[in-house]
Amino acid sequence: MHYDKLFILEQKKKEIAIYRRSITISKNVEKGEKLATQNTKLICPDYGLESVHYDHVIGREAKIDVPKVTALTWKKI
Repeated sequence: MHYDKLFILEQKKKEIAIYRRSITISKNVEKGEKLATQNTKLICPDYGLESVHYDHVIGREAKIDVPKVTALTWKKI
């Protein structure tokens, strides 16, 4: 019975994640370029870094070239 509740909870988390916002690159960013509000945006669904990290991301440099409309991950910055 306990396993069923955990399974349902995990399924709900996945469903809710679709409605969460994530940090996405809005313009092409070259390696070494700093991330700013002009080249990032928050969009749904939640495929990249969660929006709570937005302030920590702004000002960091890209480790690789990142094309626009790409979900941002820690490996890219």
